[in-house]
Amino acid sequence: MYYAPYAFLMIHSSMKMMNPDLEDAAGVHGGTSWHTIRSITIPLSLPAILGAGLLIFVLVFENFPVSQVLATPGGIDTLPTFIYKLMNSTPSRGNQAAVVAIVLVAVVLIVTAVQRRFLAKRSFTTVSGKGVKPRQVSLGRWRWPAVAAAIVYFTLSIVLPLGALLLSAIRTSPYMRSFTSLTEPGAIDLSSFVAAVNSSGFTNSTVNSVVVSLLAATAGTALAFAVGYIVYRTRSVA
Repeated sequence: MYYAPYAFLMIHSSMKMMNPDLEDAAGVHGGTSWHTIRSITIPLSLPAILGAGLLIFVLVFENFPVSQVLATPGGIDTLPTFIYKLMNSTPSRGNQAAVVAIVLVAVVLIVTAVQRRFLAKRSFTTVSGKGVKPRQVSLGRWRWPAVAAAIVYFTLSIVLPLGALLLSAIRTSPYMRSFTSLTEPGAIDLSSFVAAVNSSGFTNSTVNSVVVSLLAATAGTALAFAVGYIVYRTRSVA
């Protein structure tokens, strides 16, 4: 769920640039909605779908924080957490950790090669002389199930994590047997918010974050402008 926005951005960009006239032509020739999606929409957006799948696979495959927080307490190791365990053992087993890291990289290279080989056999070029104007598609009877799925995803990805953070911030004890323990006297305390905001570390961290963000944004914008100007407005040869 954490990496789902990556897939949405990539696939959305692909479908936004897709010419809807191709789907209209399929409908004119008697194609059903499902047949149009299967034979027109998915094949044209296949590079973005496979690219998003590859990106998310790599990001999840090498993800350490989520696996360390959720899986390690249950005795489940992934390659990143296994490497961490090897490096933090006594004595440190750096050679074995390096071997596992090579395996991790090798798996990513193999998946990337398979994806490139699959796409190399097909052409995804569409030719059109009209501007692309996306349109809304009626979901019909699938409208409310889609709304329900969106609400469930929003709840799981946004509401529950924020609720967990808020709950951790207002509890006086780091341990909670059940939600009923929150009704006990002294179980909830908001003083941690006051202490955190009034601390010097919070002020310094906020100022540093703002300064670094402004400097990085300014430098990145200036660099992108300079590169664009040299490439498109001059005759310089790189």
